[in-house]
Amino acid sequence: QVSQGLLSASSGTLDRMLSTEGMRPKLRNTSPLLLALCAAGRRAEASALWRRLSSLGLAFSEKEYGAVVLMHARAHAVGEMLRRMDELLLRHPRPGRETVQMIEEAYAALGRDAAIENDGCISTVFRDVVAVNDADADADADAAEAAD
Repeated sequence: QVSQGLLSASSGTLDRMLSTEGMRPKLRNTSPLLLALCAAGRRAEASALWRRLSSLGLAFSEKEYGAVVLMHARAHAVGEMLRRMDELLLRHPRPGRETVQMIEEAYAALGRDAAIENDGCISTVFRDVVAVNDADADADADAAEAAD
């Protein structure tokens, strides 16, 4: 249903599934809907789904965090965006390059002035994290090459 753009029908199907006693949500079943709601800018529905899945113990990946951060930035909901970014860094302290790009896109969506007023250094922090990740990957590759 999600792939056909039937987001309301997909939400209803997921709601029925989650209402089933003992049903535990899985990221592979819930992520497509959450990502589609975020991409469509349906903040109320995406935020409600996020809260419900969180309350059921689902752990989100960087991809879901990035999509939610970007959605909130596009709506200029800076407080919510920053809350999700804080959670992202707590749960995924070494975000990948794709996540960093989404964060930078989020700041671009806010506009330069909003980003500066609301801690504009955060994208620099993310770039530093990625630089460390890249250095670690290079060191691992060098060690593997030396072992061969």
